[in-house]
Amino acid sequence: MDFLTQEIRPITAQQERLTAKHLLPALKEIEQLLLRMRREIDAELQPRFPMHQGKAYPYGRCLEISQLFMDKLRAALNTNIPTRGLRALRDFVRAGGRIDWVWGALREQFFQNAFQVGGLYVDVSNDTVTVTKPPVEILPFKQADFLAIQGIEHFIKVARIYWNVEVYINDVVPSLAPILPMIAVPQQGLPALASATDYMIDYFRRDRFVQAETYLREGPSLPPEHRAAMLVGVPDELRASDATQGREAAIAAVIAARDTSVDLDPQWRAARLQDYLRVPH
Repeated sequence: MDFLTQEIRPITAQQERLTAKHLLPALKEIEQLLLRMRREIDAELQPRFPMHQGKAYPYGRCLEISQLFMDKLRAALNTNIPTRGLRALRDFVRAGGRIDWVWGALREQFFQNAFQVGGLYVDVSNDTVTVTKPPVEILPFKQADFLAIQGIEHFIKVARIYWNVEVYINDVVPSLAPILPMIAVPQQGLPALASATDYMIDYFRRDRFVQAETYLREGPSLPPEHRAAMLVGVPDELRASDATQGREAAIAAVIAARDTSVDLDPQWRAARLQDYLRVPH
């Protein structure tokens, strides 16, 4: 079975066995290792990102913390630092254990970056929504209530709870509609394309944009007042001239992408992400 980037995987008997053999006996030492790494990460990121949406670091920095953690963990696994926690992780990986960066819905309330370490759920940014929580959480994966997003309606359900947004079709930047068919409008702040995570982009590519097309045909158009706000800063060559033309152009972009099989082309994907970076978000 082919898995999407950041997709949660079924836990196999092998991963359960390797977890029991290598990780569970050293769980306390692994947690201490991760806490030490998190302190190093905070020392690097806090000066760069002191505030987010009016709240102090680490609020809202789940992605940045997870990215830096993965980099530091890879580097540490290639060293000979003689700590029991690191040695247990190294032995686990060398025996065939998996450490995967995953993204999904936590308790149907949050979008969350986390790590699937064999049969364990490992969150090294546990305090980025509720900052009073411990920074690191380790649980048996089956107890974490952490699921992959299963479609647009599932995404919208979580987005409404977590981000306090309403979601509309992307009839503003039609060339990006195949991989970013939604616009999220918060109660306060500016509308933005949703959602440029690796998982969601590849989720739409996996069914050749069928679900994206259905939503673009049936979903609600962006209200005029939010459309005006969304258009600010969008390059002229990327924007749709009006809502009616925008829906038609977005659907046409999806059909053209499918007809030319660009869903299989990593260069097309990279080009669309470069366009995305030109849109205020």
